[in-house]
Amino acid sequence: MMGARKVDLRHDEEVMNSELRDTIEKHASSESKRIAMLKDAHLIEAALNSDKIVISLDDKAKNNFSEIAGKFRELKSIVWINPVQEKDKAIQWLEEGAKPYKTWQLGST
Repeated sequence: MMGARKVDLRHDEEVMNSELRDTIEKHASSESKRIAMLKDAHLIEAALNSDKIVISLDDKAKNNFSEIAGKFRELKSIVWINPVQEKDKAIQWLEEGAKPYKTWQLGST
């Protein structure tokens, strides 16, 4: 993959989003959620710097970020899909070009 230039390497400073991290610090509803979101912030930062998609089994993380989506507007553009829960839909969605699916966007529920 590296030889075919399919990997876009970036330095932490280019990807880290201080506004996201500040929002987590200020608006997490509990200390445990704050710690968990800061631990998983790299998933959101990577999505914001690429295709705005997170594919993860971690529904707890999805729910945590959804809670603060009203405080950090860019989170609402992130599509978060659990490939186990949405197995058939996820495959079809990917085959059709992975366009944003409203109910899978953070803060939609």
